[in-house]
Amino acid sequence: GKHQVCQKAFCNIHAITPARIRRINSLLLLGKSPIDKRGKNISANAKPETVVSAIKSHIASFPVKIAHYSSKEYYYLNEQLNVLEMFKLFRQAHPDIDVGYKYYLKIFKEDFNLHFGRPQVDTCCTCEALDVKIKSKFINETAKHVFIAEKVVHIRRAKKFSKKIKQVTTEVKNSEGKIGGI
Repeated sequence: GKHQVCQKAFCNIHAITPARIRRINSLLLLGKSPIDKRGKNISANAKPETVVSAIKSHIASFPVKIAHYSSKEYYYLNEQLNVLEMFKLFRQAHPDIDVGYKYYLKIFKEDFNLHFGRPQVDTCCTCEALDVKIKSKFINETAKHVFIAEKVVHIRRAKKFSKKIKQVTTEVKNSEGKIGGI
C-alpha cells in the first residue's frame, strides 16, 4: 500500500529536488508520463547537409586512377594535388559556403578512400594521363576523340620500340662479340 514519508527525507535519500517531485505529481494527475527531452537539440557545430554534399561532390569531381594490382582497389588522385589545393579550389568554386580547411579534411578522410600519387603499375605516365583525360566528365566528345587517337599512336610507337628492343636483344645474344644498337 501507500506509506506517508517526509518529503525532505525522500528528496535527500533519492538525491532529487522538490521541484522534480512537483513536476512528476502534476504529470501523474494529468495521466501523463514524463518525457526525456535531453539530446534533442541540433549541434551548434553541425554543418547543413547542403554544405556536406557540396564538399563531397567537389571531391568526387576530381579524376582518379585505379590500381588493380592489389587485393584491394586503391584510388589515386593526381600526384600534383593535395588536400589543401583541393580546398582552395573548393573555396574558389563556392565562395558563398563558409567552411574551414579542417572540416574539408575531415570529410576527405572519413568519406573517401583516396591517395595521392601514381600507382606502381606496368603502364607509363603518358598512357595514364591520356586515360584520365578520356574518362573525364568535363571534356567534350571532340577532345576525347583527339585523346583516343593520341593514345593509339602512342601505343603503336611503344609496341614498335618494344619489338625493336627484343629484336636487338636476340641478335646480340645470338652473335658473339657484336654490340647492338637501336
